[in-house]
Parts: sequence; C-alpha cells; structure tokens
Amino acid sequence: MKLPQKLLLTTALAAVLFITLMAGLKPKGYRFRNDVTWLQHKSGIHIGPIGEAYSRDSLQWINQKTCDSGFTIEISIEAERYQGRGLAEILGFWDGASPEPLMMAQWRNHLIVRVRASYGKKGYREFGADSILKSGKEQLIQIVSDHAKVSIYDNGALVDGPIHCPMMSQNGLRGKLILGNSATAGEPWSGELLEIAFYQRALSSKEIAFRFSQWVLTGSAALPPATDAVHFFQFKEAGGWVAHNCVANGFDLQIPRLFHIVKKRVLVGPWDDFTWSYSYFSDVGINLFGFMPLGFCMALFLFKVGELRNWKKTLFLTVFICFCISLSIELIQVYIPTRDSQLSDLICNTLGGGAGGFLMTQWPRFS
Repeated sequence: MKLPQKLLLTTALAAVLFITLMAGLKPKGYRFRNDVTWLQHKSGIHIGPIGEAYSRDSLQWINQKTCDSGFTIEISIEAERYQGRGLAEILGFWDGASPEPLMMAQWRNHLIVRVRASYGKKGYREFGADSILKSGKEQLIQIVSDHAKVSIYDNGALVDGPIHCPMMSQNGLRGKLILGNSATAGEPWSGELLEIAFYQRALSSKEIAFRFSQWVLTGSAALPPATDAVHFFQFKEAGGWVAHNCVANGFDLQIPRLFHIVKKRVLVGPWDDFTWSYSYFSDVGINLFGFMPLGFCMALFLFKVGELRNWKKTLFLTVFICFCISLSIELIQVYIPTRDSQLSDLICNTLGGGAGGFLMTQWPRFS
C-alpha cells in the first residue's frame, strides 16, 4: 500500500478516535465546581444539580442508648421543579454500606423517606408523603419517630402517619451526613436549604405546631435551646466553606469548592441502572452505533496498514482494542461528576465496535 494512502487511513482513524473520546468524555462539558451558593437575602444555601454539602467524617448523630423517647429530624427547604427520573436525595447518611441508614428524597412532588431494614429483599423500608413538596415555596418538614412508628409533618400539620416502622438501628444514627445528593452522586437535588435540626426525642404535636408558629413569625425556626436540639444548622454564615453546627462542636458541614464524589462507583451493573425509559434505550443505541465507525476504521487500518489479512484475527483485535478504549473511557468517567461509569456502556461500546469491524471484514472489496 502506498504511503499517502497509509497516511490518509491513519489520519482518518485518529480523527474517528478523537471524536469518539470527546463524545464519551465530554458531551455535557466538564463541571467540577461545587454548585452550592449562600443565599444573600436570607439565611440558607442554594444547592444546584452538581452540588452538595457534607460532614468531613462519619459521626454519631443520634445515640440510641440515650434516645429512649425517639428522635426528630426537622428541615426547612424550598424545593425547585423536579426534573430528574429517579430519587433526588435531599438529606442522607452514608456509613459505607448500602442501602443508607436513613435518607430523605424528592420524587416529583412527593417526599420519600427510606430507612435501612434487616428484613425484606431490598434491605430497606420506604414510605413518605404524597404531593407535599411545592416548587418555589418554603416548607418546614418534621419526621418524628418514637422507635415503633413514624409521623411526617408539613408546616405544622400531620400529613402521613403513624407509620409502623422503626427508623433507627441498635447503633443509632451514624454516618457521613450528605445534603443535596447521594454518596455516589447519582441522585442530585436542587433547591434552597434553610435550616436543619436533630432532636434526640420525639416532638409532640403541640411542639410541632409551636415550632411552625416560630418559623412563620421569624421567617425561619428560632434557635432551639442547647438542651433541646442535639444538632442545629441555621446557615447564617452567608459565605465561606463551612456551615457551622450551632449546638454541637465538631459536627460542622463542609461546602467544598470542587464537587466531590464520596463513594465512586466503577462499572455499575445493568441490573442497577436499568430503567424502562426512552432515555435509557436511547443511551444504549448511542453507545452501540457510536462505536461502529471506530470499529470499521480500526479494522480497515489493521487490514490495509497493518496488513493483517486474516479477517478473524482482524476482527478479534478490533474488538479487543475497542474494549480497551471503552474501558479507559469508563474508568476516567469515575472521576467526572457529570458522567457515570457503567458496565452496560462498556458492553454496548464493545459490541458496536465489533459490529463495525465485522462489516469491514465482510465488505466485498476487502474480503
């Protein structure tokens, strides 16, 4: 084969490879900045789609031994319009195991609460309140547990409960507190977070109503006495990289400049990310057909420039190279917040590259 033709094929392969890498690594742009900003007109923080705040360490937030009368989680939020397809995690605890000990999330306009359970196939119990999250409106939500049952209050009124479900294990409530996303960065939530409080007892309905009246009069819940709330974040700092706990020292929240994935997931299996949705099957098609040009050009390069005349060896080497390129892309995506490392992508890319290589090896002109 003449040198100009070899240079042309090499250039064509390099161009296709470059386009494939750019499509795999940067279709939405690199976004590493943590999308959390302080509110200027009131106390609180705004959390965007690629944003989160979290405690530096895994801590004991509620101690089961001293929590005989249950506990209460109080959170003041202003949710934005739901735009996801799965759970958008508002608040969660991560202790290194899955499922999480406890999490609060938004799905459409529903509030979802999920707690780890020692029974059931899924390993968790899920409940919540339907149609209580109102886009663009401030809300005071309290989840009250007395060990045997749980009640959910919205703006001082009972909206769901009592639900018979223990919300805490024998070890209490322990883990890294994460706001605005899950530990794996796969369930982003957007909205304003105005206040969070943890009580090491179950508040009564009268106390819930009183807290709401305080919240209405002051614009945010008044600071509870130190003997009442064990943790309280009021987000009054209006700047900086730390949200201080007003009650307990050492339990502050970090707001880093760069978005950080707490638990990086490598090659998530199809059984975990599969959904019956147009976007999922669209991604499958893009991954299949997106690698076909690379497979075709790679096989043509090996056949013409590499002078590998055995079509079976050409096809095998093409599939192997496409597999290695796709694997490299998926491993790099682990460290890019806007990307997901998925085994299904690797499989589809490899099959697409193999299909492109097979078409080239069976092309009458080159057979």
